[in-house]
Amino acid sequence: FDYLGTGQNERTGNVEELSIESQGQVVTGLVKSLGLQNYVLYGSSFGTTVATVAASQLSRGSGAIKPKMVILDGVVSR
Repeated sequence: FDYLGTGQNERTGNVEELSIESQGQVVTGLVKSLGLQNYVLYGSSFGTTVATVAASQLSRGSGAIKPKMVILDGVVSR
C-alpha cells in the first residue's frame, strides 16, 4: 500500500480521505469485499503506516479478519 497522493497514487477526493484512519478503512473494505481469509499486508515507505493501521482495524472486534502477516518495508514512524 502507498498513501493516496504519494508514490504512484494520484490524490483524489477531499482532504478527509487523506487521513491515515480513512486510508486504513479503504484497505479494510477491500479485504472484506474480496472475502480474503489468508492474506499478507505489505506496506512500503509511507505506506507502512497505512498497512499498520489497516492491520489494527482488521484485527478488532468479532469476526475479525486478521492478516497472516504484515510486512513493513522502509518503516516511517507515526
